[in-house]
Amino acid sequence: MESFTIKDVENLSGIKAHTIRVWEQRYQIVNPKRRNEGLHREYTNDELKHLLRIAFLYHNGFKISSIAKLTPEALKELTFSHIMERPVHDKYIQWLLEAMMLFNESLFESVLDQAFENLGTVQAMDYVVYPYLQRVGMLWLTDNTMPAQEHFASNLIRKKIIICINQLPKYTHQATQSLTLLITPENEYHEIPLLYIHYLMKKAGNACLYAGASVPLSVVDSICKSRHISHVHFHVITNFTDGTIDDYLHQLARTCRKQKIVMSGPLTERVTIQPSNVLMLNSFEQAVSYVTQQV
Repeated sequence: MESFTIKDVENLSGIKAHTIRVWEQRYQIVNPKRRNEGLHREYTNDELKHLLRIAFLYHNGFKISSIAKLTPEALKELTFSHIMERPVHDKYIQWLLEAMMLFNESLFESVLDQAFENLGTVQAMDYVVYPYLQRVGMLWLTDNTMPAQEHFASNLIRKKIIICINQLPKYTHQATQSLTLLITPENEYHEIPLLYIHYLMKKAGNACLYAGASVPLSVVDSICKSRHISHVHFHVITNFTDGTIDDYLHQLARTCRKQKIVMSGPLTERVTIQPSNVLMLNSFEQAVSYVTQQV
């Protein structure tokens, strides 16, 4: 059975670990098992789900003393009734969290389908998927290995974006037409932001070539030599294990001397060099604006 640390619970619930410990002692809201001679708490899926419901009500104005008196069934019903009163974005995020915790593929896909159908792809990504990903630490808490739930959810989101890309009108680009090559660096497997960039570029009618995640520099070099690549856009989240982001940027700029290099992703803030052929997009909002206006 999957277990979670108190730090996991803190990240997912938005409640500080110290506060959770106080609540456990004062209100017995959960009774997690201990490991390592009682030093560390371990929470089950059901305990995490219970705490997420408590946190949801607490963040919406309920006092913990009142919440603690509820039976599990009453807590579930009250949470559901208040979710229904929240903005639609919040509902989808909460349902995605619960579906992820349960590894419920049909529920997760159903919620995604509803969000994309009712809001459209761009609003679903901006107001549901990205806040959800930030909530579970999938994009920004990148120093940790993704747990099983995150792999599960990421794969389903990736599949949904690909479906949306394939539904866009097909454009025929001439062999001599300039293209933007889309990649993540080698050993960078966080593909969802790049897929969304691909979607936005195709939707705007901009010519691009999607090479995907974890693309070695040798492959980038080969593509640039065989196709008319004017820009190489890479999105990076994960810390580099071999060298630094400056090292990679320097190597890429040297490999693609004739191309404009476009960098986006959280690691832009760690770059200390600025090769002449590099454009830095320091926020995802800048990246979205750039790829939708680029011609």
